[in-house]
Amino acid sequence: MSLVGLDIGTSGLKALLVGEDGSQLSSSRHAYTQVYPRPGWCEMDHRAVEAALHAALAELALTSNELSDPIEALAMSVSGNEVTPVDESGQPLLPMIMSMDSRGTEWATWFEQTIGRELLFQTTGLVARPMHPLVRALWLRESQPELFDKTRALLGWGDLLAVGLGARAATDLSIASCTMAFDIVRRAWATEILSAVGLPDS
Repeated sequence: MSLVGLDIGTSGLKALLVGEDGSQLSSSRHAYTQVYPRPGWCEMDHRAVEAALHAALAELALTSNELSDPIEALAMSVSGNEVTPVDESGQPLLPMIMSMDSRGTEWATWFEQTIGRELLFQTTGLVARPMHPLVRALWLRESQPELFDKTRALLGWGDLLAVGLGARAATDLSIASCTMAFDIVRRAWATEILSAVGLPDS
């Protein structure tokens, strides 16, 4: 049995194939670049990242086949604030919005004033910042309402790539806690916060 570890960063993807005993069997790295379409905006073409992912997995699979050591599982390391709106079929509607993108700054301010800093922090452990996916949702709803109406989900980086590999859309607690929409005490979506800004909790 061999395992794959993926480090998916803002400038490239690194992949590592390890044996069951932890020995390194193979590695791969593929670069890509961020795009800055407007001042303060920072995006990533999901297709470039997906191409890097598929190329890396193909290289590692070749090694595992040569060793007759099939890959049984993979794990991803990704940052938590990138987000992509997808439609009903899971297709991206926009390039991935990166964490350093500052669009929606005014919505972060509005959000904190609407919810209150204390309640927000007690519930989510966060203060309102443009990088958080919930702020991205407010920006999308107000600035591109037609696109927002087509949006079925906002997927994080790892979630989007997992869907591309055939998995169902899902996230984990660590990524959910970066959204500003997750109750870290109850370990569930923060229905009170979502309801206050008119967004669904599913």
